[in-house]
Amino acid sequence: MVESGGTGDGALAIFLGDGKGNFRKSARYRLGPASVAVAVADLDGDGHLDIVAINGGVKGNGSVEVFFGKGDGTFKVPVTYNLGAYPDFVATADLNGDHYPDLVVTQNGGWSVSVLINDGHGKFNKPLTYGGPGGNGVVIADFRNNGILDLAVSTTDAVCVRLGNGDGTFGMAVLYSTQVGNGGANAVAAADFRGDGKLDLAVERSGGPSALLYGNGDGTFQSAIPIKTRIGGGNSLAVGDFNRDGSPDLAMDALGTRRRVSVAVLINGQ
Repeated sequence: MVESGGTGDGALAIFLGDGKGNFRKSARYRLGPASVAVAVADLDGDGHLDIVAINGGVKGNGSVEVFFGKGDGTFKVPVTYNLGAYPDFVATADLNGDHYPDLVVTQNGGWSVSVLINDGHGKFNKPLTYGGPGGNGVVIADFRNNGILDLAVSTTDAVCVRLGNGDGTFGMAVLYSTQVGNGGANAVAAADFRGDGKLDLAVERSGGPSALLYGNGDGTFQSAIPIKTRIGGGNSLAVGDFNRDGSPDLAMDALGTRRRVSVAVLINGQ
């Protein structure tokens, strides 16, 4: 987990599970300012999980820090890649088919998306940056069922979809409005919510209501429809089959009355 305490520096804390639902802190590492997101993957192919942490930075000097795991719950001194423009979220996937995880970083302040390709040893090439719109969250998925990964980025009032070329590059941005209420789009997730073999998008909005965009199976999406809940919007969401019926459900954080934060679990009724 990452935390940013308002002192100008953040921290990465590692908690190891005991297999019974309990956790103990095994290590803690200092990060840069405004640490907001992490991703976990075996970046260098040594069988040990590594961590990517995002520093939002100040005055446009954000960065990505890569911590290589030792296999015992501790990590080596990080390798830093400067990005600027206030990076806000990171996701990992093999974007060019070489079996090594690459990075996609959204940059909120600069309204851009950067792709960092893994060289096969856990080192990353110079970022390929796609200008506006950027955003808060990103999901990497195959929206066309053709074996090529695409991107969907949550922006202020829309989801920005970029279709992949299979080599780590992406096409032009296509925007799908999420204006089903007040507030901006903070997070996005993909799943086949209707069970028709086509990936759909769920978008968490800060002011609520959140929204669903059903996929057409060819990389395009239908108009957003509101997700109606009794509580306000939030900043993140997750997909899982919480009642074990084979259909994807949603969990969202939500800011309710009196500024109380809660979690809403929405069971898929198909």
